[in-house]
Amino acid sequence: MGWDYSEYFNENSFTSGLIDVLELYPIPTSDEVSLTILTDNKTRNAKVSIFNTDGELSKTIDIEGENGNIIMSTFDVQDLADGYHFVRIITDKNEIFSSSLVKI
Repeated sequence: MGWDYSEYFNENSFTSGLIDVLELYPIPTSDEVSLTILTDNKTRNAKVSIFNTDGELSKTIDIEGENGNIIMSTFDVQDLADGYHFVRIITDKNEIFSSSLVKI
């Protein structure tokens, strides 16, 4: 059983496998994106990969968590081309999450 994170859910929150809550916001964005992962799997680190619509890797961000249950990070996306991008997040526990973002 996971924790009750119902107060964290909104239109940008998702659940997948052992990840209880993953939030990527704001979407659309012009300068930075915030990422929050709440998990009961003692996840410490995550790797964020951002791909363009041609499937080419545009950016990779390594995130280190301060606590075994929460990973939070804000990262710059100003260097990305405007448009739609695919986001893949892989935690150190091999949890995989896919999402997308729109850069304006």
